[in-house]
Parts: sequence; structure tokens; C-alpha cells
Amino acid sequence: MKSKFDITTLIGSFGGIAAILLGYFLEGGTMAQLLAQVSPFIIIFGGTAMCVVLAFRGHTLAKIGSYAGAAFKELHFNAPEAVEIFERLAERARREGLLSLESESDSLEDPFLKKGIQLVVDGTEPENIRTVLEIDIEQRNHRHKEGIELFETIGGILPTMGIVGTVMGLIVVLSQLDSGGDLGAGIAVAFLATLYGVGFANLFALPFAMKLKQKNNAEIEYSYMLLEGVLSIQQGENPRTVAGTLEGFLTPAERARRSEEGGGAAAEPAAAG
Repeated sequence: MKSKFDITTLIGSFGGIAAILLGYFLEGGTMAQLLAQVSPFIIIFGGTAMCVVLAFRGHTLAKIGSYAGAAFKELHFNAPEAVEIFERLAERARREGLLSLESESDSLEDPFLKKGIQLVVDGTEPENIRTVLEIDIEQRNHRHKEGIELFETIGGILPTMGIVGTVMGLIVVLSQLDSGGDLGAGIAVAFLATLYGVGFANLFALPFAMKLKQKNNAEIEYSYMLLEGVLSIQQGENPRTVAGTLEGFLTPAERARRSEEGGGAAAEPAAAG
């Protein structure tokens, strides 16, 4: 499992802003109009921040920076390579016994996989191995969902606060009709609040939540793949059986590539014959 910078998050976030601003300027809008009042910022972001503080515990709020950073980090799960690793481990376990895997575990990079193999080497019962590893998976899933729910909540509150800001602005404008003020300009400023709320919700908060959800689903699915591989080795299954089981987690393209390289479970009997 390797990580790298997720360029799609950067492109999507700032590309969306650029597209909206470009269209706005082509319609004759100016930056001064967008920044005409400070009050919409205070209402929207101040109100949203306080709602989020009310809704979430402090330790969750303290990790908002790491949750946002996770949206810019792409974890690469090499499932075909994991199948090959399990084939090798299964072959050695059948040939030399489960204790021989202790030296192999030291070379494994994935902490979850290393933990599973160590449980096998320690002679842990299959039911207990499944329980221990599933608790690990569920706890990670729970931690990740905290970040997802945080951004989903922010994305839901921002547009509402935008409407609150707009209504407040309209109340002020309409209450000053008799003073002969510029009605059009006042209404335009009032609607800035809606623009900010809807814009930031749909350009940042909600897409971040969706991106984190997809990353979490990929990581959890990969972890369950490793779990099944560990249990297969503990049960002493044939390497080809182990590979066949784990290939169910691969995409069609990954299975086809393994078959072309002669590593697919379906290609094993032909090679043996």
C-alpha cells in the first residue's frame, strides 16, 4: 500500500472555482461585487463553524485538517501483488509449516497483513483471527466515517446558512425602502450569502466527503481481501485455491492481466498439465 498526491482533488476544487469565476466575469461581474460585504462571510462561515462545534466532539474537530489532507492523498492498493504474496506464503506454509512464515512477516510492508500473518504464526484459532482483524477493520472504518460525516454536515449547513444570510440581508434592504437607497444593489449583496453557502458546499465540503467515502471503501475492501488471504493460509489451503479465492476481489482488468502473465488461478492447471 503506497500513497501519493491525489491531483484530481486539486484539479476539481480549484478548477471548479475557476470555471465559476470565469463565467461570472464573462457576464460582466467584478471581484469587487463578490467581496462587497464582510457580513455574509461572518454569517455563513461563523454560523457554520458554530453549528459544527455543536454537532461534533472536540477530538473529531481537532482532526479536520488531517481529514482534509486525506482527500489529497491517494492510497494505491496493489491487489494483484497481494495475490502473488499470498501464493508465495501459502506455498511456503505447505512446504515448511506455518512457523516458517515468521521470517516472511518481517518483510511485509502492510501493517494489517503483517499483523494477520503474525497471528497465524502464533497459532491463533481461525475464529479469533477473524475477530481480531475484523475489529481492526471496523475501527478504521469508524474513524474514517467521522471525517466523512464531518464534511457531509458542513456541506449541509453551508447552503442553509447562505439562505439565512440572504433573508437577513433582504430584511435590511426592504426595511430601508423609504430611505431611497439603491434597492438593486442591496438585493445583490443579500444574495451573495446564498452564493457563498451553495458554492463552498458544492465545491469543497460535499466533494471532499464523497472523495473520502470512496477512499474508505477501497481501503476496507482491500483489508477484507487480506483477511481472507490470512485465513486461507491458516487453514493450509492449496496456493492455487488461495489465489482463486482472492482473485474474486480483483477487477476484470486485473484478473485478465494476471492470466496473461501466467499467474491467474485459471491458468495454473494448464501450466501444470
